[in-house]
Amino acid sequence: MALEPIIPDGMRLGSSGSSADAVKGHLFFEGKSGIRGHADWVEVDDSTIDPTVVAAALLTAVAAGGAGYRKFGPPVESWFKDDVAPAVKSTWGRVTRRRPADPQPDASE
Repeated sequence: MALEPIIPDGMRLGSSGSSADAVKGHLFFEGKSGIRGHADWVEVDDSTIDPTVVAAALLTAVAAGGAGYRKFGPPVESWFKDDVAPAVKSTWGRVTRRRPADPQPDASE
């Protein structure tokens, strides 16, 4: 499902602070600062997307991921096994540890 924002004339979407090529759904007047509202979004027909373009993008992502793993995988894997996994296991053990039930007050009192 693809979505497209409805942007009224004279307004623009806000810039993303975390991604250079992304926008926020906040609406601003052109040339002015200060949020003026939020964009409404409508579903658009995504059947016009060329499957070969999608396939090429996926293959590129997989290839880049494989190259990245060859370079960074072993140190990240070591860090995860040595530091992250034990910390998560310990925390999970504390969170899920069974505690004795609080004694219930006697209803006859």
